[in-house]
Amino acid sequence: MTSNHRVHVQIIVAFPAACEAVVLILRDHRGPVSGFVLSHLVYCDREYAYRLKMSSIFLAGWSAAVAGGLFRMHCYRVLGPQYTFQRAIIDGHQLITTGPYAIVRHPAYAGFNVYMLGTLIALLAGPGSWVTECGVLGSSTLGRFVVGAWVLCAFHFMVMAFCRCAGEDEVLRKEFGDKWVRWSQRTPARLLPGIY
Repeated sequence: MTSNHRVHVQIIVAFPAACEAVVLILRDHRGPVSGFVLSHLVYCDREYAYRLKMSSIFLAGWSAAVAGGLFRMHCYRVLGPQYTFQRAIIDGHQLITTGPYAIVRHPAYAGFNVYMLGTLIALLAGPGSWVTECGVLGSSTLGRFVVGAWVLCAFHFMVMAFCRCAGEDEVLRKEFGDKWVRWSQRTPARLLPGIY
């Protein structure tokens, strides 16, 4: 994933969360600025902004997002200085086959996908979310477009993670030969044990 892609992912994840935070902050303020901002973020009666709350679906999604993010950070630590956002073999590169790399060959991508899926669930799926409660999907063509684009972008990055696995496997196979082949036989799954 390039630095541009990282920025896009951060923006995609932050957008609905930022909108929800702004509604939560401004819903108790009665003034021209808060009224103007809320008129662009709450597409139904302003009182619906008070329906924003944490739900069990939000907590489940949030928990998955945090777990996926922490797992991804653990994968970075296991790789140490070999971790890069671009596919690369660095000087002194070693094939890491322990820790999460003993379970699947590309665990950081698995963590990323859990993070993105959890984020989608937390911010879009449950009652109490900005999207659900503030009429974003029901009353606004722009809102439906933005949420649809957000979901498509999130899934695009998730699919990219799946697609990168084969290319990275090929680079590692060329670099490490039989050592990589033995590891791939011990750890046949790229992302999901027993599935893929």
